[in-house]
Amino acid sequence: MKLKHIFFFALIINYNSSIAQRGKQGNLTVNSNQIINEYTTLVADANEGDQQILVANAGLNQNNRFPNSLSPGDLIMIIQMQGATIQSDNIFVDTWGTITAYNNSGNHELLEVRSVNGNEIHLFCALKSAYSVSGKTQIIRVPRLSNLTVASGGTVNGQAWNGNTGGVIAIETDGDLEIQTGGKIEASGIGFRGGLANENNSFFGGTRFADVNSGEGAEKGESIAGDWAVYDQNGGRYCKGAPANGGGGGTSHNAGGGGGANASNNPYNGLGNPSNSNTNWTTAWNLEAPGFANNTSSGGGRGGYSFSGVNQNPLTLGPNTSVWGGDWRRIEGGRGGRALEVSINKIFMGGGGGAGDQNDNLGGDGGNGGGIIYINCYGTISGSGEINTNGNNGQNSQGSGIFSGVDGSGGAGGGGAIVLRSINPIGNLQINARGGNGGNQVMTPFNNTQAQGPGGGGSGGIIYHTGGTFTANLSVGMNGTTNSASLSSFPPNGATMGGAGTVSSAEALFDINLIVQVACIGQDVYVQTEISGITNVDSISIVYYDSDFNFLSEGNQYLISEIAGEVNLYVTTCKGNNLKAIQVIPESAPEFTIGSDLSICVGDSVTLQSDNTFENYQWEPVEGLSSPSAQSTLAAPSETQIYTLSIMGQNGCIGKDSILISVNENPELTVTAPNEACIGTEIQLEASGANEYVWTGTENLSDDTIENPVLTVLEDENITVTGKNIEGCEVSIELFIQANDVAQVSVSEDQAICGDEVALLSASGAVSYNWSPTVGLENPNESETIAAPTETTTYFVNFIDANNCEGQAGPVQVTVGEEIEASFTFEQMDNYNVNFINTTDGENEAVWNILGNTLVGNQVSFNFPFDGFFAVTLIVSNECGEDTIITQLEIIKLNVKNIPSLGEVKFFPNPFKEMLTIEFELNKPEHMQIQLLDISGRVIQSKQNRFYEGKHLITFETNQLASGFYFIRLQNGSFSNTFKISTTR
Repeated sequence: MKLKHIFFFALIINYNSSIAQRGKQGNLTVNSNQIINEYTTLVADANEGDQQILVANAGLNQNNRFPNSLSPGDLIMIIQMQGATIQSDNIFVDTWGTITAYNNSGNHELLEVRSVNGNEIHLFCALKSAYSVSGKTQIIRVPRLSNLTVASGGTVNGQAWNGNTGGVIAIETDGDLEIQTGGKIEASGIGFRGGLANENNSFFGGTRFADVNSGEGAEKGESIAGDWAVYDQNGGRYCKGAPANGGGGGTSHNAGGGGGANASNNPYNGLGNPSNSNTNWTTAWNLEAPGFANNTSSGGGRGGYSFSGVNQNPLTLGPNTSVWGGDWRRIEGGRGGRALEVSINKIFMGGGGGAGDQNDNLGGDGGNGGGIIYINCYGTISGSGEINTNGNNGQNSQGSGIFSGVDGSGGAGGGGAIVLRSINPIGNLQINARGGNGGNQVMTPFNNTQAQGPGGGGSGGIIYHTGGTFTANLSVGMNGTTNSASLSSFPPNGATMGGAGTVSSAEALFDINLIVQVACIGQDVYVQTEISGITNVDSISIVYYDSDFNFLSEGNQYLISEIAGEVNLYVTTCKGNNLKAIQVIPESAPEFTIGSDLSICVGDSVTLQSDNTFENYQWEPVEGLSSPSAQSTLAAPSETQIYTLSIMGQNGCIGKDSILISVNENPELTVTAPNEACIGTEIQLEASGANEYVWTGTENLSDDTIENPVLTVLEDENITVTGKNIEGCEVSIELFIQANDVAQVSVSEDQAICGDEVALLSASGAVSYNWSPTVGLENPNESETIAAPTETTTYFVNFIDANNCEGQAGPVQVTVGEEIEASFTFEQMDNYNVNFINTTDGENEAVWNILGNTLVGNQVSFNFPFDGFFAVTLIVSNECGEDTIITQLEIIKLNVKNIPSLGEVKFFPNPFKEMLTIEFELNKPEHMQIQLLDISGRVIQSKQNRFYEGKHLITFETNQLASGFYFIRLQNGSFSNTFKISTTR
């Protein structure tokens, strides 16, 4: 609720985000390969001081990489890629390709767009440098991001240089740029293009530094001087001379291409840096020229020697002699690209490598140079990812089969350029601008005598930065090698490494801050601009524009005379890209707010406060307020109330703001719960009177957000329940539930009884008792009771202790013993040896008495002396007494021989079940008795008859017999034979 009175006007400023400017495209996260720039070309030369440029496509959104076409407040980069002048009047000297004038090549600047009219782009600030169409000037649209995150696996790519556009990645972030582990900003190999081994014509004995005839050598790498059409106008695109930072092509016949280059302050001679990693190589290098092994040069590495056709020793025989055969292994490799000047006013792509000379269509192309990465970050550049603009490797000599690799190899591309400008120190990134490696001659060894030139390495690039802890790698590109057997002791064969890259300081970034003096309507107002981030601010021009971008003034402040209404301004600097919009609005009263309407509960209070500071305050009404004349007051109304704050300005202008405080009733919370409970029991808690409940103070509830949770009592509990109604008002009640221990009740020990005996069960430590089961008990509800079970029984006692806690004690086992009745079985094993087995029920001790011998154990053996009747006594005993059994046994020696008149005797089945059949054969008529006996020798069944000569079958019904061992006795007068058989069930 707001009430305002207009007496006095104050000045309010706003920064208009619709056209400002940095960060206007918001945050961007790159998760895959993504190009974020758009490119077009300049179509009319632009002079220093111009504020408009004519381009091929002013929309700069051909690939829809931006949300809309180019518009006011957008950022562009203008950069001239080529256009340097080189010495070209003598193609027979090594000065060919020397830069005589950089002209506008390398000129660049970032510019804010003021307007777009057709294909004409109008700028807020005048151009600081001139740019020419012939120098391949391009315009790059730069994204204005709030923050840029290059995630793991994400890569910000640039469009590869195609001779007119590409080769550059340009980024602006108003906030931070983070490159995460595995993320990259990648411009490797998108710079100046390497020469192509596309002419299959090669003379012997070529020595020229440039020529239009491909028979004299291979194609050079592209450079800031131009492409191959430009080279043809300056002596020719072929041969070993290095055009600016491009590598020279291998000269005829089959020499290797030279490596490309970038900027360096070190001396240059085009011969590169010989590798001495093997001591033999030092010897070979010095055969080229005394001390050449120690040659140093900035720029690209030189390509390898020309074709040799005789196997000689390179450690004793130097190059450039007819003894090598072929093209004499001459020092005609492409010269390394020339090092460019180091200047913050000019930046260049890495030079392309020269191609290897070919006559068998097997030569290697030169590698492309690294591109340009230009970053303005008004926050922090951080992360553990990579920023890369490495030169590509030169191509190996080509082909397959027995003729592969018999031409020169390509030189490598030079490292590119990186410009990192950040308000804060740059973090621990890995920043790489390495030179590529020269191409190798990988030759099928069908001929061990010949060799051709490998490619030269590219030079490292250049990194301009504003300071930080990053790791820079500007390492040189390695020379290529040959695998020819004739050069096995010197594989470089004349190819050298490139020179190291360069690290230099970049121009610092700065920012502008706007300060506006507060005034009333009709008074003068000054808009003042402060510059932060650099110390030398005098050289920075601050420019003011009106809402239609018409020039108003220049300087560190701008006067608005006698302001009468809203004023819109735009402020920028023509040294940076800091376009900001200001809206100056005269308002009627002190601007403040005391916030939105509030709700509180009965008894609560709330702080009311103005969000701006002034000289006087008055709150109304004063009831329920702690400080009615202060900026901040505590309000505790007893009922719903509207409070109003009035503030008077310098000339008596009063602003008002009101707030409604609604007072809501608290819930009528009630709780039902016992004061004490037994440990281990579950009790129901009950709450009511609220809409929501929260129970705290214990982890033993079934659910702490319902009105009636179950509490498992494990210890004394201090519990708080908070109830909330639909208005959000809360009331809390605290509970204490005492946890009572369950008594430790002791019971009598296990007992054993026999016959008519009884046991006494007892328990102590509780108030009441209940024994179970009740079988055999005299008084099951007493602490002591007589137990007389008829069988072994286990008893427990359920009890209630003095705290009314229930529990159970026990067990007590009463073991009921039984009177013992002795029994045994026996088995005659062989001859007179008999096994005796105690078969008495239950646990007992067994003592045997046989022929005056005492034996102890449940199973014993005794060997009787002869046939006859013998008494066997078994005495068994247990806790309830003992019993004795005496059995008279007839012992007849088991005979394994057949009765003389018997043939073979068979039994089937054996073991038998329902029936047993006996088959025997007589040699003469006999009276025979056949008996079935049990294990004790008792006759179960018997059959006798006079049997005649021949086979006979006798059958016994056995379905009533128990499982075990039995005997069959065949007897004739004084002769008998006994057989042991068995049955199973």
